[in-house]
Amino acid sequence: MKSGTVSFDLKSGTASGLIIVDATSGDTGNHARDKKMHKEILESQRYPEITFTPERVIGNVLEKGNFTIQVQGSFHIHGSDHLFTLSIPVQINGNEVKASISFVVPYQDWGMKDPSNFLLHVENKVAVNVSAIGHLTPSNGASATH
Repeated sequence: MKSGTVSFDLKSGTASGLIIVDATSGDTGNHARDKKMHKEILESQRYPEITFTPERVIGNVLEKGNFTIQVQGSFHIHGSDHLFTLSIPVQINGNEVKASISFVVPYQDWGMKDPSNFLLHVENKVAVNVSAIGHLTPSNGASATH
């Protein structure tokens, strides 16, 4: 993750902010596969950032402890926006927030090239896992910034 801020109103569930991921940071552990992924699939030189813009938080946000929320928003990858809902397990301890997010990107359905050839067959979607640590910053009024 390159940077990110998420703000939401606990009463209405409305959310805002932006999470930015450096598209060139994708690393599968195989240099040749990564080179092909960045050049031909993600086209990370042309589309250097992947973003998520939250719009709504669904679920009970606790002041501390473990809980799961759903965050609806717009996922921007490879030049296109896609409506997306993330299920996010969250852990709050003091002002530290930890989240572990797992989701599937149907990259072919979203306009990215199929890297399969006569020797190699790959799935038409990829599993993504993100671990993030942040800090709570209370705002004035009835909302909270996370």
